[in-house]
Amino acid sequence: MTKNKSKAEDKDKQSRVDKTHGGNIVESVSLKDLESFNDSACKHENLVRDSDELAHNTFACANLNCNEIFLYDKVEVS
Repeated sequence: MTKNKSKAEDKDKQSRVDKTHGGNIVESVSLKDLESFNDSACKHENLVRDSDELAHNTFACANLNCNEIFLYDKVEVS
């Protein structure tokens, strides 16, 4: 393993945490701080096909307040 020549070089380099999270390391999140972004009462009655997914047959709930995605294995019919 190589070491940098000086501490100044160490300060110039940013870690992934600094670049991605602004230097704040999140070790845990309290349950009271979590916010739901799904409509918990949604029955997913209308689904819209997502044709961008190639590995599965993918459908998204049409309710704009619901973020549920449904993946189904592709079945080849011959």
